[in-house]
Amino acid sequence: MKLNYGHGDEEIEVSVYTLVLYEQEFDGRDLIKDVFGKVELRDDSKDDDVVMSLDYRTVNWTYLTKALWAALKTADDSVPHFDKWVKEVGAINMWSLAGDFTAAINANLFRSEDSEQG
Repeated sequence: MKLNYGHGDEEIEVSVYTLVLYEQEFDGRDLIKDVFGKVELRDDSKDDDVVMSLDYRTVNWTYLTKALWAALKTADDSVPHFDKWVKEVGAINMWSLAGDFTAAINANLFRSEDSEQG
């Protein structure tokens, strides 16, 4: 993808690797948290004008991708080392990670005693 940020068209790529590079370069900061923060959608025609609020700061998105890699590696030992995988994986569905994947983590790591296999 090309982007002109004032210096002519330059090639950019946004991927999971971008998250990792950002975290490494900026003292463990999370790109998605920093860029999006908290987003509020408003309807000025109502007294309580906030219709929806999304707080991107509640998830460490970079760590979530590291956890995804670990789960993939657990299922298939041929998954390459994280450094190689993260450079090759490209674009992913972060909403799926935030929803479905965190639900899988909860279901498998924080089971209640009555749900354990005996």
